[in-house]
Amino acid sequence: EGVVRAHRLRLQRIRYKVMPVYSGRRRFISFLGSYHGQTMGALSLSGHRALTGLIGFPNVVKAPYPYCYRCPFGRSYPDCGVFCLEFIESQVFGQAVPEDDVAALIVEPLQSDGGVVIPPPEFLPGLEKLCRRYGVSLVVDEVKVGFGRTGKMFAVEHSGVIPDLITLGKPIASGLPLSACVGRREIMDSAMALHLFTSSAHPVSCAAAIATLDVIEEEGLVERAGRMGDRMASRLREMKERHNLIGDVRSLGMIAGIELVRDDGKPASREAAGIVYKAWQLGLLLTYVGTYSNVLEITPPLTIGDEELDRGLDIIEKAVEDCEKDRVDWSAVSRFAGW
Repeated sequence: EGVVRAHRLRLQRIRYKVMPVYSGRRRFISFLGSYHGQTMGALSLSGHRALTGLIGFPNVVKAPYPYCYRCPFGRSYPDCGVFCLEFIESQVFGQAVPEDDVAALIVEPLQSDGGVVIPPPEFLPGLEKLCRRYGVSLVVDEVKVGFGRTGKMFAVEHSGVIPDLITLGKPIASGLPLSACVGRREIMDSAMALHLFTSSAHPVSCAAAIATLDVIEEEGLVERAGRMGDRMASRLREMKERHNLIGDVRSLGMIAGIELVRDDGKPASREAAGIVYKAWQLGLLLTYVGTYSNVLEITPPLTIGDEELDRGLDIIEKAVEDCEKDRVDWSAVSRFAGW
């Protein structure tokens, strides 16, 4: 665990060091609900409430992310015209931060820990145009959703956007500690020897990464994630029709989020913890995420089979039903609830 944290820390420091050196600017823009890690640079960029109790660096401004199910502006897509983009240009640039002092804008192509929040298709292309207009580098965080998870090698490919820099980690070496920062040559070469570590490019982890890439390609896991993701999404939409506790279903490839709500539409955080606990009792490891701790996150292995996927979804629905009918030991759940 310590080695994994060290690699994550290295990744965040690269990003936090290189961008100001390259641009000569000092500020960053990130998003509410974002999760970029728990080290000082990473938590400063993060907008998730699990980290906002900590005081990070003061040179980061956070803008609202397009969480259409719970729009922070009280608007509805598509009638809103993707107002969150207009807000960034009219209120963040120039008002909250001088536009000529912004080194980079960092964004997740979809927010996983924020609640599997998938932005409208116009958002990332609009963000790219905005960054180009103001000379701001666009950084995309694919640490969690890269390497085939969404049905594309990288989630940002769904939008056609080409970022200036992309951060990678977690699945890159199938569990061994490794991370990567990939960017334009002029950016990466602007701070030569600024960031050196003895354990960088660890040979065993690098070998694991090469083997991982070989398996992804040879077994067609990217295309398979898209196909299996469609199967999973179809089942989840059917599930939503049968259960009032499910307010929204969001998915892209093999990552899906089930947003749980009470009868009044408010986040069902307690119920999310109860369903996760019940699913564990039934033989399925599940987790919940979201800024309100009310979204079940489903990220099966990319190699999962049809029968395994169906069995897992059956368990989720059984856990939802048990929660709705109050067949949950809430005293046991209370020891673990909280994110």
